[in-house]
Amino acid sequence: MLTLRQIEVIRAIMITGSVGGAARLLNVSSPGISRVMKHAEALLGLKLFSKKGGRYTPTREASDIFTQINGGPNGAGKSTMFKTVFGLLPVRTGSVRFDGRETTGFSPRQMIDAGVCYVPQGRRSATASRGGEMSERRSLVGLIGANIMGSLSPALHEDAFAAAGIHGYYHLMDLDRLPGRRLEDLLGAVKAAGFDGVNVTFPCKQAVMPLLDEISAEAQQIGAVNSVTIAASGRTTGYNTDRSGFRGNFEEGLGRGCVEGKTAVLVGAGGAGRAVAFALMDLGAATVLVHDTDMGRAASLVADLALHKGASRARLAGSLADAIAAAAGVVNATPIGMSGFAGNPVPVEALRPQHWVADVIYTPIETELIKAAQAKGARTLTGGGMCVHQAVEAFRLFTGLATDIQRMHRTFARALAARDAAPAPVTSG
Repeated sequence: MLTLRQIEVIRAIMITGSVGGAARLLNVSSPGISRVMKHAEALLGLKLFSKKGGRYTPTREASDIFTQINGGPNGAGKSTMFKTVFGLLPVRTGSVRFDGRETTGFSPRQMIDAGVCYVPQGRRSATASRGGEMSERRSLVGLIGANIMGSLSPALHEDAFAAAGIHGYYHLMDLDRLPGRRLEDLLGAVKAAGFDGVNVTFPCKQAVMPLLDEISAEAQQIGAVNSVTIAASGRTTGYNTDRSGFRGNFEEGLGRGCVEGKTAVLVGAGGAGRAVAFALMDLGAATVLVHDTDMGRAASLVADLALHKGASRARLAGSLADAIAAAAGVVNATPIGMSGFAGNPVPVEALRPQHWVADVIYTPIETELIKAAQAKGARTLTGGGMCVHQAVEAFRLFTGLATDIQRMHRTFARALAARDAAPAPVTSG
């Protein structure tokens, strides 16, 4: 059975014509691409590519495989399958399975929407292993959101899968690259495909809530979901790991004493901002002053904080500059500063050396806000640690297993260095 990763790598080599090009496209190492391709060739019992003039071209013996992937051996006449969410092999012959789960009862449209793996007729599906350490357990998870192709979540979760001996894959579903795909379509597709769960990020953290069967008490209190588990029955449950993620990052990077008994300013009252607000309360903030360009959204968060934490502990920020000047620190929980959302939502002139400044963004790891705060001599906290801490909890929700947070920190550092060293992707238009 070809895995999702193998299919993705094969398509990337087809598109770019080289191992190096595929590595840049998928934001992984060239040796990693080569290993995955060799495993796929061993599984299929045939050579997929030959190298001519420095370019990888499909072999004649593999023409049927490439026809199924791309509508033709050289990508001519891309099939409808090429345009689907997962871009996986359509079913022509053989047993139909998705990571070991029988899907023969699916309609053709369900198969296309969900994506299925192709088991060549007469072949047994093989289980790849690392020195015999891998179990038969498989897990498919992913991320739904906009502007997410720079996410490091695949690296974090797939390394955690490997450490746990699980055949796992983390799939990115970027709304910016899936025109016409609604959140409910994607949620239905991952349920049909047998995902164990998905993370959701901007702009889906609140929009996903009415689509779920159940929501944890904590996520209901926060008013936002960023992790969804999917039971074998298809039942979905929403959780929030951003709250614990920010809290853990703050304690590790700045220390609870920086905010305990003091005033903090929160910029952004959306899904991420709501989790951060409750995390600041958990850390002992005396007062959280909330600012958002949407005053109704800010007022709604203040009302929820007052309901659960006491009216004296949450207020709307009037002048943002004045609020920051009187506070111990400020958090940016907006997308402003993220790649694709240039700018800085915080007035730089309000920052002082005695402030701490935190950002939930890690793409880039140093936003304009973080750079400005560092120039002012303030203590800073990037969103990298929050990504790691929330991923630890999300992995536990998806698999039922604990993972080594220090290992995940090291994985994040390596993946970040590789991402930032990679050449910028070429865009059209």
